[in-house]
Amino acid sequence: MTPRTSRRVSPAARTAAALAAVACLATTAAAADRLIEDGLSKLREMSEKVDAVNRDFDAVRGCVLIRSSDPAIGREAIRLVATPAGGAPVALPIDDQGCVTLPPALAGADAATPLTINVPKGKATLGVTFTVKPPTTRELDYAGLQAGALQLNAAIRREAGVMRFMAPKIKGVLLLWKAPDPAEPAVHIQAAAGERRLASIPASAYRRENVTLTDIPPGARVLEIELDDKLVKANPKVTLDALPDIVMPLP
Repeated sequence: MTPRTSRRVSPAARTAAALAAVACLATTAAAADRLIEDGLSKLREMSEKVDAVNRDFDAVRGCVLIRSSDPAIGREAIRLVATPAGGAPVALPIDDQGCVTLPPALAGADAATPLTINVPKGKATLGVTFTVKPPTTRELDYAGLQAGALQLNAAIRREAGVMRFMAPKIKGVLLLWKAPDPAEPAVHIQAAAGERRLASIPASAYRRENVTLTDIPPGARVLEIELDDKLVKANPKVTLDALPDIVMPLP
């Protein structure tokens, strides 16, 4: 929940809030075959923010994401094109996840370079998304399990600067098993008071604001693990019944 305040929010705090929402640094509504206002400038700013996080934090991975809000418009149909002054149009690469890359041909392009999209107005957004690198071992410590959340929170504080007390916080991680074995995996935390068993639930039953699960096969399981500062300090041993396929930060 965003606190009510009469204080003016700085640009850094707004950037941090967007990072925490794991959505957009500067969400941009796209227009069909028309210019995206300040499109290349915003894309470059988002790319720089993502590159800095990817460089400085090893447990998370971010990208600039183009997303269609219309099920009839597939990712493969979206086309972003920049046209530098006096140069040929440059199509921006978009991978199979929807991540956009700024090609070397645009490295020196003016910030005012036109950027257009072939998706109807209001049907696509350009923003930033972050995922957490899944663990590679079934036995780790609690801080290792929550490394993605801890690192994203550190990135948010860095972006917010003096306004960090107003910045939102990543609240933990969501583990997802696409084809779990065992069928109902759990996570076991060896806390001082004894073992704490956290059970997964069917992905089809999972609901959380600002978290959307797509392309999830039948039988998939998820487990939401809230970030516990006391457990971060104690850092107990954690055992996973199975390695998750995907780990997402919880906004």
